Amino acid sequence: MAERFKRKEFSALIILVPLAAFVALVFIVLSFARGRAIPKSSFETPLLAKPQADPTVEQNGEYYLFCGESDESATIIAFDGASSDSVKRAFAVSTSLDTLRLDYRFVDITESDVDWDNCETLFLCFPDLDRFSTQQFHAFITWLETGDFFWCAGFETSDRFRILYRLLGITSCKADDYEVCQSFLFEDDILPGLEGVQLFNEDMSDTFLPISLQEECEVHIIDADTGVPILWTFRGEKNIATVFNSSMFYEKNIMNGLLNHAVAKHRDITVWPIINSLLIYIDDFPAPQPEGFDERLKEQFGYNTQSFFMNVWWPDMKKVANKYGLLYTGVFVETYNDNMVPPFEKGVAGSLLRYYSSELISEGGEIALHGYNHQSLIPEGFPNTDGYAGWPSQQNMYLACCDLVDYVHDLLPEVSFSSYVPPSNYLSKEGYDALTSAVPKLRVISGLYYDYEDGTSYNGNFQENPDGIIDVPRISSGYSPSQFDVLRLYSSLFDLGVFSHFIHPDDVLDIERGALLGWTQLYTDFGDLLDNVVNSYPQIRTMTATAGGGAVQRAQRVVPVFAKTKVDDASSMVSIDLDGFIDVAWLGVCLGEEIVSVEGGEAFRIGDDYWWVRADQPQVRLIVREV
Repeated sequence: MAERFKRKEFSALIILVPLAAFVALVFIVLSFARGRAIPKSSFETPLLAKPQADPTVEQNGEYYLFCGESDESATIIAFDGASSDSVKRAFAVSTSLDTLRLDYRFVDITESDVDWDNCETLFLCFPDLDRFSTQQFHAFITWLETGDFFWCAGFETSDRFRILYRLLGITSCKADDYEVCQSFLFEDDILPGLEGVQLFNEDMSDTFLPISLQEECEVHIIDADTGVPILWTFRGEKNIATVFNSSMFYEKNIMNGLLNHAVAKHRDITVWPIINSLLIYIDDFPAPQPEGFDERLKEQFGYNTQSFFMNVWWPDMKKVANKYGLLYTGVFVETYNDNMVPPFEKGVAGSLLRYYSSELISEGGEIALHGYNHQSLIPEGFPNTDGYAGWPSQQNMYLACCDLVDYVHDLLPEVSFSSYVPPSNYLSKEGYDALTSAVPKLRVISGLYYDYEDGTSYNGNFQENPDGIIDVPRISSGYSPSQFDVLRLYSSLFDLGVFSHFIHPDDVLDIERGALLGWTQLYTDFGDLLDNVVNSYPQIRTMTATAGGGAVQRAQRVVPVFAKTKVDDASSMVSIDLDGFIDVAWLGVCLGEEIVSVEGGEAFRIGDDYWWVRADQPQVRLIVREV
């Protein structure tokens, strides 16, 4: 009788394969528990040595290695010192001109007159022409007939306005008949990436003056509902003017990209250093995560909160990182207690924090410090709108920062820390000193790029300060950013070559930050945002906060000197010499011609008249031809 069952041949693989898999699994688990071997990050833009203090380049507490304010400049920023809005607009204009490496001088019309004989370019930062004296107004009209002019503050109609509006390209206007604007439509690529895009709707309410323009005007933005021009450039027979028919462009991070491109349109060629960085911060990560369930996440994914973050959120974030080459900067918090008096107890979520920290570093990211807890480093009585009581002493701040550093070193002994994000964006002078004493290797602080009237928030420009600390602020936020943030981020992409964005893991839990949309929609929106940015600026470099600091240093220290000479009937050469060149420099270049060849670098078209140029040496030569 034949055997019913064939005898199986014994093989060592039957035992060895599962055993090997088990050993590998144990190794992985232990590596997360004990901390992985951390690969050393290789940055294209390593930090440079701290600057040598030079009192000749310190102005109003800010550190510049470029033009800034000059008493001899023929570029004048005229403002009304009695109006806070006018002062803010003047500051926004000055930061824009700083970026372009153009000098300027301020004139407060409440204190002095404009020297029209020595004025080539005027930025008017107030809406009411009646603020001029009669003599000054008549001199202004005469100057405007041949002047290079920017009206940056909207209009207040008056007899004086009606006298001169034709010199701005306006053919008619309805006196005092202001209308409400709730939506902008971008007519051209004044901000690459936004051409044809409509922004706002119900998020914004502004006023504009219904006007009609001459056909020669180049319209950049219109009111989406009425078609009335909001921003345009007019080239008259002898003068040129760019006009903002809106009062909302007073923040530097909204105005500057628009203004920089407008300034470039007034000039034959404009060249300025850009930072070229795409930065993504994950605030409050790694940090202790809430336990329990979120009903929306439980219904959609079937996980408790911590399991959702581990099994859905973090894998999705890694997919996004792999698709776009992102290098996350995680903002580390040890504990969420509110203790501000020693002894400072160690955080209790060590294994979870170690897991995410190791994951973040293994993906090429960076750990930035956020705090022992989420209590901002401010003293008692420090004004804030977030309910922080403040620390009882600077010594306590210092000890808490030391505890944080010790705790993270225990988790990741091979990692050093050079960047910091202030909780809720508050950081006092006392806190700054305590922080830098506790973390001597600290070089980068990432506050916000916004302007706040209260003056208590930690805000800054992208710049290196005299003490060597580099401000690398965050500009926009959220998986589904607000319409204002979209305008801010595209303005800064043009102005500075920077996309600096932050998100929170718990946005998916917070109704005010998009929880009702659900994680699937938030994840989709985040991908769409990155798609648009990368498609508009395909040469943008992804990096972490510390590398971003190195990029800021290189951009700040470079001053381009450029000239254009004729080569033949069809071609010209643009010679760019870079004072302060280190190893690589990125430049924004605006010109109305085609770049056909580059010596000393490479050129990349961004918009119709806008290019990014990578300089590999301190002299770059562009051959250009008329389009």
